[in-house]
Amino acid sequence: DKTVNFVKLNSDVAAVVLQLMNVRRCGHSENFFFIEVGRSAITGPGEFWMQVDDSVVAQNMHETLLEAMKALSEEFRQRSKSQSVGTSCGGGTASNPISVPSRRHHPNLPPSQIGFSRRARTETPGTGGSSTSTSPTSRHGFPRARTASIGARSEEGG
Repeated sequence: DKTVNFVKLNSDVAAVVLQLMNVRRCGHSENFFFIEVGRSAITGPGEFWMQVDDSVVAQNMHETLLEAMKALSEEFRQRSKSQSVGTSCGGGTASNPISVPSRRHHPNLPPSQIGFSRRARTETPGTGGSSTSTSPTSRHGFPRARTASIGARSEEGG
């Protein structure tokens, strides 16, 4: 597997070794280079920001890692194609494609600075939180099943 080794200044031993396939994105800003990894990384999800000598070094690190990620992606694509050739899905019938909604992209903002508004669980869409409805049906029109988390109350009490 391809890895990225980060070594502390004045040390010979890698302080952090990350799998390249766990890198979500990378970039640079002035004399900083950053890398974002997913939850499968040894460190868990998050970002690493590294201060380097100047913007040229940051840009070179960014481009080098980006090229390695592209090469890995191409290698993975080729491997996937070769494995899928000659295999049938469901006895010769075409498989149904899965529709995946696209993610909102906020350019140049770290996840911590993107404010997503949260709606209260009991709030009905379009009412702004002032819902007085106590119907046992959900907003989709399906009756709610009572569960143990709700069920401590008696049926007469509601």
